[in-house]
Amino acid sequence: MCLSDKQILEAYPVMKQLRTHLSEQAYLKKVREYQKEVDYQLYAHRSDNRETIACCGVMNRQTLMTVVYGFVIWL
Repeated sequence: MCLSDKQILEAYPVMKQLRTHLSEQAYLKKVREYQKEVDYQLYAHRSDNRETIACCGVMNRQTLMTVVYGFVIWL
């Protein structure tokens, strides 16, 4: 899980491929906001040479319905 600013920013090049509108600082700010507000968790998969090659964001989602949907995943 990416907890430090350094870890979050290491995932930025991969995230930037899908979220092309976000600058590095806007991305960091949004991740930090979501972590605080909705318990957002960012995960990064790294290659053997420690380069981030994949990432995903996960947060719990609760609804008033009786069906449990699990997680919302943002790639």
